[in-house]
Amino acid sequence: MFPQLQTLSLINFIDRQLNLFLDKITDLSQLVKLDVRNLRNGHEEGSLEKILTANNNRLKFVLFDYDSINFILNETTNDEALSYSNIEELAVNIKTHKTLAYLFTLVPDIRRLHVDFDQLSFDSKLTLANVSSLIHLKDFQLRSINTYWSLDEIAHILSKMPFLQRLALDLCTEDVHFVDGQNFIRILPSSIVEIHLFIIYYFFDSHIDVDTLLSTWSIHVQITCLLDEPNEYAIIHTIPCDLSVIFIPATIAKSMLTGSKYTRKQIVHLEITDFQECASIPIGVIAQKFNHLRDLSLFLESPTVFVDSLILQVLSLWRDKNLRGFYIKGLLTDEISKNLRQWLIDHSHLRQEDSFIAEYDKNWTDIWLQ
Repeated sequence: MFPQLQTLSLINFIDRQLNLFLDKITDLSQLVKLDVRNLRNGHEEGSLEKILTANNNRLKFVLFDYDSINFILNETTNDEALSYSNIEELAVNIKTHKTLAYLFTLVPDIRRLHVDFDQLSFDSKLTLANVSSLIHLKDFQLRSINTYWSLDEIAHILSKMPFLQRLALDLCTEDVHFVDGQNFIRILPSSIVEIHLFIIYYFFDSHIDVDTLLSTWSIHVQITCLLDEPNEYAIIHTIPCDLSVIFIPATIAKSMLTGSKYTRKQIVHLEITDFQECASIPIGVIAQKFNHLRDLSLFLESPTVFVDSLILQVLSLWRDKNLRGFYIKGLLTDEISKNLRQWLIDHSHLRQEDSFIAEYDKNWTDIWLQ
């Protein structure tokens, strides 16, 4: 029916719909790229593997955006994974107790791998020693902010990527060696030409000297350090930092550089957490520095603070920009929550005929503008 179709984009599917749809795609000889956006619902084990084999193993490029929820990697007998040598590019969000070594086995001929791990078991040196090197991999991006990584763990992973050219890491660490530039440079493959780092470094019960830390980095890798000494952490990132999604604690937001200095691309997803009250987040500064956002998430830590004024402020500041949606964790009054859409129409520039969606559930206000 579509003999020339090469790329298929699927938007707002749920997992069951996606599985049924893929069952019907079996003989499209030119279809090699699947681009899935905003995939919803929980995934049964095996879903990712089924997608990788879709269209009779003709797919080469399988991409899920940041808004798509996590896949669960399949359990296999004796923990032996199948491999899908057809896959050359994979961007995916994963939740698993397995390791990166397991994922590497799934895609032995991968050339571009971008992975966001919500949960991950660490790779031991022995585990990785039994995995073949990814000799075709040129571009690797790892985002994993729910666990602490050490320099040794990253070194073991990079040892399996002998011809890597682009590396992007968005991680948390307690390891002082990780943020020492001289140590970090030593673990890189000799083929590397592009590095992007966004590292949250927790220096519990110790002291950090920003000037000393910055001096350890080569002049070829431009680094800045944003320090929150009372909370004992710092954000260390490259300039530019070519990531489309970054996670920023509210206490450090005022120290951020202008958005154009972060990346050659534009930041399109921004998540800010750990603020206690609406007044403590510099929302005006955020709007000024990140004016190309598509999605904005604000997580109010206090369970007793109302966020109605913050919602209206976001709508006002991004009124003439291209914001697709924003999501705010915090309380609304019963009156507002029962008729959120009408309240927005009465108190903002939004009109009845506008096709926006507004929902409030479990203290989350979700507003989709496009």
